[in-house]
Amino acid sequence: MRYIYLRFIVVAGILFLFNTLDSYAQRHVVLDSIVRVLENNSMYRTSVNWKHIKSTIYKSVDSKAADSIYQIIPAVQKLFSLLGDQHGVLIYKNDIFKGRKKYVNRKIDSSLYTYAYDEQYAFCTKILNDKYGYISVPSPTISLGLIKDRKLALEMLSSMSQTLQDSLCSLTSQKLDGIIVDLRLSLGGSYAIPISGLSPLIGDGTVFTVQQANSNTEVKLVNGSMLENGNIISNTKADCSFKVSKIAVLLGPLTGSAAEQTALAFKGKSNVKFIGENTAGYLTMTKLVQFSDDLIFTYSGGDIKARDNNVYAKDISPDLLINAGDNFKSLSDDAKVKAAIDWFRN
Repeated sequence: MRYIYLRFIVVAGILFLFNTLDSYAQRHVVLDSIVRVLENNSMYRTSVNWKHIKSTIYKSVDSKAADSIYQIIPAVQKLFSLLGDQHGVLIYKNDIFKGRKKYVNRKIDSSLYTYAYDEQYAFCTKILNDKYGYISVPSPTISLGLIKDRKLALEMLSSMSQTLQDSLCSLTSQKLDGIIVDLRLSLGGSYAIPISGLSPLIGDGTVFTVQQANSNTEVKLVNGSMLENGNIISNTKADCSFKVSKIAVLLGPLTGSAAEQTALAFKGKSNVKFIGENTAGYLTMTKLVQFSDDLIFTYSGGDIKARDNNVYAKDISPDLLINAGDNFKSLSDDAKVKAAIDWFRN
């Protein structure tokens, strides 16, 4: 299963490819367009020497590759690497190509991926010790084919958000002394889904602000609807509420992209504590350019200013660091869950 981390936005002004172009011209039209978009809009645009980048990446074009797009893939990967954009991707014929990471990832327990791909662990709600709510948030996303149809995308995002919210609201059947929001198995997806779905916990108002090259985008929650600069991205009923004094948000090395952005939605709330490990480091908000049905390009377009007035561009560090100790089969023996319950009690 491939998880594609996309923000629900399409960048205008990028032309679809013309079939009449020959291979040489076609590859340069696409590569030139990608360079132009990044030079004007990448959040890293001012920190690099574009003259050097342009002279370097065109040397990476592989003229022997199968077609004009495969020929430019090494150049685009080189471009991502030189920019330091670890979140951007080029998607061609369902294959995903990224740049080289600037830093080496810490070792991750491979069993975490097994749990992340198993819905019984990745998406579940429980009552722990008869008085603590628990919800594990999955990695929900929508098909790339829906990106072009804004109405259909809104319907799908809203439906998936409501499914998550219904699961959360099932916890209101019992009086709770605290709620655990577990993001450890959430690799990313479409960020509108978890933020809308968890809106009864996050609350109304500005969630965060995306700081981009030429403008800012305010992300808000209003009665279960998520809006970007006033445009509705997802709708939910938001017909449940919680009166809990404490919310614990669990983080881990797989917590990435949309899951990290969801974690930031809880920043600045006085009754929230972040417990676990540093997140995956895909916090930037990506923008999407669709050249054709087979060719999509995303890049880091902005960092995020949370409600605590801090700007986040890399990863999230927990308030309480607890390495390893994950036990999804027996949450009562899970080190991070136990730490959350200890905090609820104190």
